[in-house]
Amino acid sequence: MPTIDHDGVPVHFVETGSGEPVVLIHGTAGSAGQWTNTAQILRRHARVVMPDLHGAGTTGAWHGRRALCLADEAALVHAVLPPAAPVHVVGHSYGGAVAMRFAMDHPDRVATLTLIEPAAFHFLRQGTRGDRSALEEIKCLAGEIANLGARGEAWKAMERFVDFWNSPGTWARLDDLQRQHLAAKAHSVAQNFWAVLSEDSRLTDLARLAMPTMIVTGGEAPLVTRRIARLMASVARAALVKSLPDGGHMLPLTHAERLAGMIAGHVFAHPAARPMAA
Repeated sequence: MPTIDHDGVPVHFVETGSGEPVVLIHGTAGSAGQWTNTAQILRRHARVVMPDLHGAGTTGAWHGRRALCLADEAALVHAVLPPAAPVHVVGHSYGGAVAMRFAMDHPDRVATLTLIEPAAFHFLRQGTRGDRSALEEIKCLAGEIANLGARGEAWKAMERFVDFWNSPGTWARLDDLQRQHLAAKAHSVAQNFWAVLSEDSRLTDLARLAMPTMIVTGGEAPLVTRRIARLMASVARAALVKSLPDGGHMLPLTHAERLAGMIAGHVFAHPAARPMAA
């Protein structure tokens, strides 16, 4: 696993395959490892790059000189990519919000954009009353997780997190080793929530992007990500929305093969795309 120094933080990433570059950005409490099965399929025709974001996998924690923001994560992604060439950018959950920020910061680098269950909560501010209500629910969840973590109750914090994104009782079905591994991520999870909720980009910023965009949702996932997908699709200039009706939020883990096929279809339908900002 290659390592680079980025802003004083050791950043680890996985690289495999050859061909057009595709970067896969993981979600909160995940790592590059969540893409293992998807990458095994994509690597047959693509150069796949999978970074560990700040505090994830074996990348060092955020340096803490100020609050972590999505632009910081996007800068980390940019640092591990091959120079100059357009890249197909794929993000899941929190990684979807990071991918969006990357596309806004580097539109000339993004050949295509794929957002899987994107946790871009900040866009809900500009939606309907129902969307804003969903945002308040997320804020409450984020606050509860941060408070529990600050009180040293990391297991309870991650139980709330895991059961929200999956279903009640999911945490209880995990073994102690899995729960211990996830509990160690409670602080990083709180940082990720803050990074998204403090993001100031708007739907109008998204509307300026012209790269082909695919948004993938799970039919059994929490309603909040489907609300976000609807909002994004309403303004994105080249958006395709697809659903896996029997899938939940964790599609890279539960539907890796089908997801890889969808990503490959989107990526290889636009091999010579040269995006631009209006």
